[in-house]
Amino acid sequence: MDLLFNPSSVAVAGVSFSEENLGQNIVSNLINLGLKGEILCFGKREGYIFGHRIRTSLEDIPRGIDVAVLLVPAKAVLETVSAFVRKGANRFVVETSGFSELSDESLRIRRLGIHPLFPTPEAAVRVLIHTYTLKSEGVSVH
Repeated sequence: MDLLFNPSSVAVAGVSFSEENLGQNIVSNLINLGLKGEILCFGKREGYIFGHRIRTSLEDIPRGIDVAVLLVPAKAVLETVSAFVRKGANRFVVETSGFSELSDESLRIRRLGIHPLFPTPEAAVRVLIHTYTLKSEGVSVH
């Protein structure tokens, strides 16, 4: 659990250049709240967001990702999780609509040995943001 709340690397899949994009907001929050580790961005279009390269291929996922935040359509969750699992990732925050505890996608992901939390994955994002806020204020979080 420590790497979930104190990661040295976070990947955010589903980043775009739109100001309303949740992926962009998460990257911004990670930077502003003082994540000391690496932030990797994945999206449909190449470019840079807040100085971080947006990769377009899941083949570019490096080994050693502590947490992957997925903001992709429900139909792409299994493929995206599988790509990260192949590179050794096993901690995920999945924020997507059309994804439920009993969906086919959820059952396929469970077969990979990953157990999604429902019904509100956005709560996990709030916990991560709260944790980084506390850390940036000098509060030890373990």
